Amino acid sequence: MKINITGVVLAGGESSRMGEEKSLMQFKEQKLIEFSITALKPYCSEILISSSKNIHQTFSYRIIADEYHKIGPIAGIHSALRNSHTDFIIILPCDSPMVKSQFVEYLLSQIGENDKVIVPQYQSNKEPLFAIYHKSILPVIELQIKNQDYRLTHILDKVNAKVIEVTDRSCFVNINTPQDFNKYL
Repeated sequence: MKINITGVVLAGGESSRMGEEKSLMQFKEQKLIEFSITALKPYCSEILISSSKNIHQTFSYRIIADEYHKIGPIAGIHSALRNSHTDFIIILPCDSPMVKSQFVEYLLSQIGENDKVIVPQYQSNKEPLFAIYHKSILPVIELQIKNQDYRLTHILDKVNAKVIEVTDRSCFVNINTPQDFNKYL
């Protein structure tokens, strides 16, 4: 069941620890980026790929380039909020092969009328790269960027994010190094 929300896959990282473009690495039956796309697709009216790389043009989704460079995921979230056609976006990283549609559905079910950010948490660790953001927080993000404060957890505190406790951390597994890749493969 699709709802009026934009799914965003963050794929703009440098992949420096991996040594190659990790989003396109074949992991089991598909490319790493496709796990996040597959998890988002049943629910999102629009899907964007946050990336400044031409290699992501092979996917049939709109590519959103970061307006700010070399400041981390905050740049991708900023650009996605500015360019989405919906009030809410749901973010997933491109390197999380354990994320499932059921997790996305659960997160979406937690949106309340006045919520601006919904972020999952596992054992006191917030996961802002697996979260829902509302366009109304753009000024907060822009101020943080202006102040060179790129920590997503600071945004969560400033907007009084709704924190959702989850009991299974497996969906947050991400592949950053060749060792991670081999461990989870």
